[in-house]
Amino acid sequence: MKKLSSVVSACWPFVSPFSLIAFRQRKKIQWMAMLVVACVGGGLVLPAPLLRAQDKNQRDVIRRARASYYSLKGRGLVSFQCQVVPDWDALFLALNPGAGAQDPVLQLLKQTRFQVAIGPTGASTVSHQSDYAPPNEQIAARVRQTTSGLEQTITGFFNIWSPFTFGSPFPDAESEFQLEDLAGQYRLTYKQGTAQVVTTMTGDYAMTETTFKSPQINMDFHPEWSRVNGVYILSAFKASYSAAPAGTQELEGKFTYQEVDGLELPMTLDVKVVTPARTVALQITFAGCRVTKQ
Repeated sequence: MKKLSSVVSACWPFVSPFSLIAFRQRKKIQWMAMLVVACVGGGLVLPAPLLRAQDKNQRDVIRRARASYYSLKGRGLVSFQCQVVPDWDALFLALNPGAGAQDPVLQLLKQTRFQVAIGPTGASTVSHQSDYAPPNEQIAARVRQTTSGLEQTITGFFNIWSPFTFGSPFPDAESEFQLEDLAGQYRLTYKQGTAQVVTTMTGDYAMTETTFKSPQINMDFHPEWSRVNGVYILSAFKASYSAAPAGTQELEGKFTYQEVDGLELPMTLDVKVVTPARTVALQITFAGCRVTKQ
């Protein structure tokens, strides 16, 4: 597994503005918050370097915490695929004030089919296909920018979501960490490369906050949970991060689930990105999901 510092290094080239939709005025939207939070989110599941020796009671707490979360991998999932259906009308028209419903870019987007495939480790691949060719290079470039932005957004969501459903939001019980019992809640602290990770959870192991502090990025992550079959499953999150030169940015996500072959998979996703320049909302539906099980 990659350490948090490696994840940050791998994601750092993406910490820059990119266009979700190519405006007629060629304005751009900064999606740094989503990309950085998504990439760093992958570090939640990683074991920590040594801090100090653990006693059996502390290791038992971590084992119980890890067992308190919904695991697709633990239920025999090997992979799944879903069609991705964005709400193009709402998104495109909100980002292009004055644009009409017959805009050629919007029409091409609505005729493009997107699919996401999730593998056995939770890694995602997004693909798209269209039977219609753009009439000229200008429109083709706008479509490419839009589809690229959507694909990175979907990948970012699964980078956040997968560690909670294919792995665990806590380090391995046999690794080293500091665990404090704070009168009804726990605080878990460990080092990950150059970053310090601090996770707070309730007495019944519901994570309430995780913070990352490193030379490159400072981030706060606040998850919300639903219960399914007596265990926690991620239903929403709020995150804020600060990294030069972007300043502080915020990301919110809410989603619902659908049962497919006895497994809980995402059904809808609502994402909101707040930057110093603007707020952008994105709605996606996952349909026609197919699973492969052991």
